[in-house]
Amino acid sequence: MSRQHIPVKDITIGTKGWTAKVIVEAKEMPRSSQRSPVKYQRIILRESAGTKVQATIFDSDIDKFSDVLTLYKTYYISNAVVKTILPQHRIANNDYQWHINSKTVVEEITGECSSISVSPYNFVPFSEFSKYINSDVYVDVVGVVIDAHPTREIPTVNGPQRIQELVLIDQQLIPNILIMWDQFIENESAAIVKNIKSKPIIAAYRIRIVSFNVCRQRDHQRLSLIPIFQKLPYLNHVLSLRKQT
Repeated sequence: MSRQHIPVKDITIGTKGWTAKVIVEAKEMPRSSQRSPVKYQRIILRESAGTKVQATIFDSDIDKFSDVLTLYKTYYISNAVVKTILPQHRIANNDYQWHINSKTVVEEITGECSSISVSPYNFVPFSEFSKYINSDVYVDVVGVVIDAHPTREIPTVNGPQRIQELVLIDQQLIPNILIMWDQFIENESAAIVKNIKSKPIIAAYRIRIVSFNVCRQRDHQRLSLIPIFQKLPYLNHVLSLRKQT
């Protein structure tokens, strides 16, 4: 049964007793902070009007919500802690973020009341990468991983950094390299490499297209990569690539 809820755009630090109806649009793997042992997990939530908000779960609460807030499912969320977020940490176009903790009420919505459609990614074809190279524009890409290079260190402006390069092809069989940094190697990349024999389809969300020299000066903290190992409607056209490689 439908419950009363308010628009995400109206939820600020001073809002009391609010409930929002949102779909889980992206969910990163848990990772540790670079400057502390605190673990965190970032989630992107979106309401039917299109407004998005970044939510974060910390430490022991990550396990509590591990089987909740599933990708592409719809939920009522109440009692999250609302905080401002600095522009350099935003992965959603919103001045506020939600901290989800043990006091946050999360209720899955099923049936007709759950009808918030999944917004399709605006995937950029590999053939159009030249339009975005070395710019500040973030793009979404999808492809088939056909190879994974061993990890190695490269020099950057911040000192030596460990990377792993994944070879992707798209529906035009154009190869490109997706570079994984730091904890993406231990988390997302490890999951991809484990499935490399099946040539997994992945979608990379909010990545920058750069030349190798510029990638040494990258802002890798804003990279988000979403492995997709199940069949999704908007990836059907890519499935045939497995038979061609």
